[in-house]
Amino acid sequence: MNVLVLSDNKPLLDRARPTFERRKVNRWTFSSSSYIHPKLDYKHIIKTYDLVISMHCKTIFPKELFAQVRCINIHPGYNPFNRGLFSHIWSMLNGLPAGVTIHEMVGEIDGGPVICQSQVEIRKDDTSESLYERILDEELLLIHERIDKIIAHDYETYQPPEGNYNSYKDFKRLCAIDPDRVGTFAEFYDIIRALSHSGYKNAHLNDTYFKIQIL
Repeated sequence: MNVLVLSDNKPLLDRARPTFERRKVNRWTFSSSSYIHPKLDYKHIIKTYDLVISMHCKTIFPKELFAQVRCINIHPGYNPFNRGLFSHIWSMLNGLPAGVTIHEMVGEIDGGPVICQSQVEIRKDDTSESLYERILDEELLLIHERIDKIIAHDYETYQPPEGNYNSYKDFKRLCAIDPDRVGTFAEFYDIIRALSHSGYKNAHLNDTYFKIQIL
C-alpha cells in the first residue's frame, strides 16, 4: 500500500510523522499542498496512492479524487458541530462541542462518515491558542490509537446529522470591528479570547488590520 499524507501544518506533521512511519506500508509520502496539490495533481495521486490522509490540508479535495481513492480527513473539530474553518473558535463562541474527528471524505466539507472522534473541553480561561493546542494533542492521540485500523480499512463508520458550517467569510466578518456595536462585556471578552492566537492579526477596521490579544 502506498499512502500519501498531506498537511499544511508542518509542526503538526513533524510530530505525527514518527507515528505514521512506524506502520509498515510499501511507501509513505509526506507533503504539503504546495508540492502535491489535490486539485491540480489528482490524476497523479489516483495512479500512485491507495490511501490519502489529509491532516490540516487547506485545499478542498475534488470529487474525482475521493471517488477513486480512499481519502481520510483528520479534522480539528467535533463533527457535525462547526464544520469548516476554525471550528474551535466558533465552539468557544456558540457553546457547541469542540474536539477532533477522523472521517472519510465525501462531497460535503467535513460531512463524511465518521470513523472516530473525541471531544475536548473548553475551559473558561481558554484562548484560541490554548484550546487549539489541546485539540492537536488529541489528534495525535487518535492517530496513534486508530492508524492501524485506518490503513487496513478495518473500521465501521456512522453518518452524523447535518450540523452547522462556518465559512472563511464568516470568520472575516467575526474579525471586523464595528465601533457602534452594543453588547455585554462577556460577549466582547469571548470574542477577543476566541481570536487570541499568537502570530495572527485577528481584527480589522475598514482596511486596517491589527491584533487584539488576551495574555
